[in-house]
Amino acid sequence: MKYDDLLERKEAKQLLLLKKLIFAGGKMRFNDMHVCLNVSKASLETYVSELMLQLTRYQKKITLEYDGEWLAVMLVPKFSLKQVERDFYTEAIRYKILIYLFYHPEFSTVHLAEELGLSESTLFRKIKELNNYLEEFGMMIWQGRLTGEEHQIRYFYFQLIWCIDHNFKEITCDNPHDFICLLEEKLVTSLCKESVERLHVWLTVCNQRALCKNKRYCQLRKLFKPFEMDLMYLNIRQLLKDYTAQNALILDDEEAMMQFIFIISMSILSEEDVENYISIRSKYTPTALTDKVILDSILQYYAPLTLSKDAQNKMFYHLFQNHPRLYFFKGDIEIHSTSHLWELEESLSSHSIKKLSNFLLQTAKRHLVKDSSVCTSLDQLTELKYLSILMLVDRQINRNVNIAVDLNMTSLFKEMTIQMIKLQLDSLNGVTCQVYQADTEYDLVITNEQDYEYSNSYYVLSELGTSYDIKQLKQLIRKIYSEKYISILTTIYE
Repeated sequence: MKYDDLLERKEAKQLLLLKKLIFAGGKMRFNDMHVCLNVSKASLETYVSELMLQLTRYQKKITLEYDGEWLAVMLVPKFSLKQVERDFYTEAIRYKILIYLFYHPEFSTVHLAEELGLSESTLFRKIKELNNYLEEFGMMIWQGRLTGEEHQIRYFYFQLIWCIDHNFKEITCDNPHDFICLLEEKLVTSLCKESVERLHVWLTVCNQRALCKNKRYCQLRKLFKPFEMDLMYLNIRQLLKDYTAQNALILDDEEAMMQFIFIISMSILSEEDVENYISIRSKYTPTALTDKVILDSILQYYAPLTLSKDAQNKMFYHLFQNHPRLYFFKGDIEIHSTSHLWELEESLSSHSIKKLSNFLLQTAKRHLVKDSSVCTSLDQLTELKYLSILMLVDRQINRNVNIAVDLNMTSLFKEMTIQMIKLQLDSLNGVTCQVYQADTEYDLVITNEQDYEYSNSYYVLSELGTSYDIKQLKQLIRKIYSEKYISILTTIYE
């Protein structure tokens, strides 16, 4: 599921328009935009004029301009597009329906239609559309209530609220501070600010859902069997028993299961906390076994090149949080443009690690997911997380592709061009770029003279400062990298 699935077509296109402008540096031709958005020019003109009017509410903190040829967006330094996104989403009918169901687990369609100012036929259509998106979470709005496994429903609402607005003022929790302090004491840890905020939203969701009747736990109980003797889980279960006894509450045993799952899968624990937990957990749970398999696969891929102990610990810390989510939950909500992040991988890495990311995902799914053939948004975002982990690892591995720049031009323009090329290529991991020296061996030489010849690979610039040349150079560097390190990097997926 994507967040813009909550929007109507027009609003989704308008928000995408603003994002495309941001990705393009703030400016784009109108004709290019209508192709990017796959809308007619007439529709785009309507969207733009209406959007310009909508943005006046922000009092010039963000402005959209159109001169007949170019579209341009400007934001003041202290204003973020996230504010515009939040307002788009919270004003969307589908979002309002979901929040209404959060407060009213059992509802009357007549009352909900009146609340939203919709006809009943329109409301039924919106619910049908929502059910299409909720299906991957194993959820459905049916006969006046939201159905599904309880841990899935809580997971969904946490994702929905946290990513749109985790300072959600409409939702308040009955003093979560006491419980969080007890949790820190029980786990012998001190949670960071963001972890506390995430727990606050989670506990808010739990408090609200605890009031619901006929909660379903069948799948949760099956999945949790390998974790029933986990020491952290047992500590959390005892904490909940003590806490509920003090507050005259009665909670299901599954509440402790859900708290445990959230804590190990949702970026609550610090690196040190994870290291301590790893030392006491069972090595034979599905997630523990998968952690080891994936870690070994990555180390095997880079062998005999090695990572420092600190780098391995950091990598394991991120892997550790990936696998419980993949094991216990279904579905995810795409926050950022994943296609844009994959494009960043091409600009930041000197070799392709996308294939390895996919291999790791398929390996993890074979160990954790019953039906591993189905590809979901959770799979896609897990693969993206593997990519991010591999890029961090890549920065730690000491490998070099040595590039030299040899230009025939006046000293001023030569210096300017060399600095420009270095700026573009130095961001690639493992690439060193320097001025050409005849007595030094290089993997690649960049020149502007077609008649020059070099002992190794070389590239002749078409024109100074073109994005075409930089793109071609990056592709060539990836090819050189693969050829240079083919005997070192293990092809584990063949």
